[in-house]
Amino acid sequence: MLGFAWAVGFATVAGWLSIQDGDYLVALFQPAGIHLPWIGMTVLMWVVMVVVTYQSLNVSAITVIVVETFGLLLMLGVAAVVIAHGGYHGHSLSWKPFTLGGASFATVTSGVVFAFTSFAGFETAGTAGEESKRATWYVPVAIFAALLVSGSVYVFMTWVETVAFSSAHVLATQTAPLVAVASRYVGGWMGTVMNIAALVSGFGAQLACLAGAARVFYALSRDGLAGEPRSVMTRVDRRVGTPVAALGVASAISAIGAFVFVGAGPLGSITDVSTYGADVGVIAYLLIVVAGVVFCWRHVRRPIHLIVLLAGVVVMGYVVKSSLYPVPAAPLNYAMYSALGTYALGIALLVVFPQVRRRLGSSQEFGPRWQEPTRKAADG
Repeated sequence: MLGFAWAVGFATVAGWLSIQDGDYLVALFQPAGIHLPWIGMTVLMWVVMVVVTYQSLNVSAITVIVVETFGLLLMLGVAAVVIAHGGYHGHSLSWKPFTLGGASFATVTSGVVFAFTSFAGFETAGTAGEESKRATWYVPVAIFAALLVSGSVYVFMTWVETVAFSSAHVLATQTAPLVAVASRYVGGWMGTVMNIAALVSGFGAQLACLAGAARVFYALSRDGLAGEPRSVMTRVDRRVGTPVAALGVASAISAIGAFVFVGAGPLGSITDVSTYGADVGVIAYLLIVVAGVVFCWRHVRRPIHLIVLLAGVVVMGYVVKSSLYPVPAAPLNYAMYSALGTYALGIALLVVFPQVRRRLGSSQEFGPRWQEPTRKAADG
């Protein structure tokens, strides 16, 4: 149930990232007087995402590493300039953005769900565990490093953007705040460069989300979700090792996420679909921590592990509660209902396909079970 909901959620996130990157393309050409249709650019970014993801996990992973490193270096360069200028009007550097600023604690925690959309996905390395050598070592290290780096960069750059504008209200009106910061503090050319950096960084996130979702669909299908364990959903391209049908399902869901709210425009679509993805994500994180508590209680019984996990249950439980109740106003309430409906569908599938529950519940195998062509492709 959790794996199904997670895969659907991240495939949907890949869709709204297509919208975001399509909008970056539109903004990139506007200074030259070229006005591109955002829907057409969204379609273009979606197609490129699917094509690159199909070219094996190895190609996708390398592409993500290259483009994200490029974007990170540029962001840090802009941050250094903002700090050197002292922020807005030269006197805005302070710790004030880290205070509540008069807002209630409940108001702040309700905004955490949106923060998750900015660096969620650090756990997608886990979906490549069956294609990795020494997965029990590399995957935990990759997840921890991704969380540490992405979380630190998110907090630091949010602070930089906050002190770079005159107020939080002005910052909230910016569709591409980092581009605006780069243009103001460095020059128009740097704004263009940051637009390109945001585009390639967003594209890397597209690849990570779609590839992860496809591999979870493959694993669930192999364990009986699609009926027979060796159904069409488990077929792998023998040349590149990509799970073809599973990628097709994930791509279709991402397309729905990209175009279901097309009438709301690019910003409205991004807000609505990203909220759905964030709601799915925070519920998933809570369930994962709960599962960790159960696992440690049954197999480990180390007090420090249980204490940390129980603290995680309290924190994530409060975040989930704040995200779902009080019920947010429309259209964000529809995102919440859709997220809950996704988990309900996952439970229903377990009822319809009991073999999935039996296979997952009885499996004691933690090593690679990916088909041989894929493992070879991933290892190069």
